[in-house]
Amino acid sequence: MRCLMLMAVSVACSLSSISVAEIYYPRPLPTPSPFPANAIVGQWNYTCPNIKGVGCALRFGAMQAAELLNCNAGCIEAAVYLLVVNQNGQSVRAFAATAIFLDANTNRQYPLFAYTENPREFHWSVDGMNLVYGPNAP
Repeated sequence: MRCLMLMAVSVACSLSSISVAEIYYPRPLPTPSPFPANAIVGQWNYTCPNIKGVGCALRFGAMQAAELLNCNAGCIEAAVYLLVVNQNGQSVRAFAATAIFLDANTNRQYPLFAYTENPREFHWSVDGMNLVYGPNAP
């Protein structure tokens, strides 16, 4: 009997040490979305390894001097989308970004959204965040 209990404890300990891989799926655009679902042709999702967002940021804009979305120090998750939208019968490339900002003082989360149709001057950058979905994601 003692041997069976020891074996059960051993099996339970080894099962509890098995790690389960997290699976990330594409995040949809915020609703209501001004774009049709098939407008998304590329997507990059990021999460902050720190649940308070400390050290994590997303900057998204059309020019370095004019940020459309600046989720500095407190960005807990973010997504950047490459879109193809129809304007007057023509396909136009555009970029959109969403982010969740966590206010450390109130512990409230605030959704952020930005959009640009100026791909030549467009850029985005992240600090301290992990790419969890999209090209080159692990």
